[in-house]
Amino acid sequence: MKRLITHTTLAVALVLCLDGRSIVLPLAAAEQRSPDGRPFAENAPVSFGAWQTEPPLDRFPPNSPTDRNRNDHVLLPFEAMIKAGGAVNFVISGFHQPIVYDVGTLPENIHSNLTTMTTGPTPDPKVALINDPTNRIYRGQDPSLQPLDRSGNFFLQDRVEVVHFLDPGTYLVICGVQDHFLGSTTGPNPQPPMFGFVTVK
Repeated sequence: MKRLITHTTLAVALVLCLDGRSIVLPLAAAEQRSPDGRPFAENAPVSFGAWQTEPPLDRFPPNSPTDRNRNDHVLLPFEAMIKAGGAVNFVISGFHQPIVYDVGTLPENIHSNLTTMTTGPTPDPKVALINDPTNRIYRGQDPSLQPLDRSGNFFLQDRVEVVHFLDPGTYLVICGVQDHFLGSTTGPNPQPPMFGFVTVK
């Protein structure tokens, strides 16, 4: 119940009486506040993947293919909040593909068996990317098509994709790399399912 209360926004209106008629003027959206009391931002960063630091990781130089095994599959924060008409900066660290689904879509609604394969020369073998178009409003770049480093041997995994959100609601964001979205409990680097939400007020 506590979580429900902290995420509730109270509607406040100004009532004017003119010639015996009442006119209700809602407060501007800018007056709405986030659960911690701050105004909702027009722009919010979301870390899409994060490089590990234990044990220490040295990525200089070059971008070794083994780096992929030293990446945590997380979205931070799990829920970003912005004003309608704002944008989210998906700051992508590692081999990930942001996909956004429309309001009302939940992780269990995603048909993760609908896939396409990466199209770039790396990684090899190719990796399955989720290709469920139902309610999809944005699909990010094929992560295998990032440019190569100066040596021409290793592709660069980090980038930013900025996505515009026009309408209020809560949007599902997933990593399109099939194994990342499903998560894993085995192997050298167990990972939780990779998804989160963007709430637009």
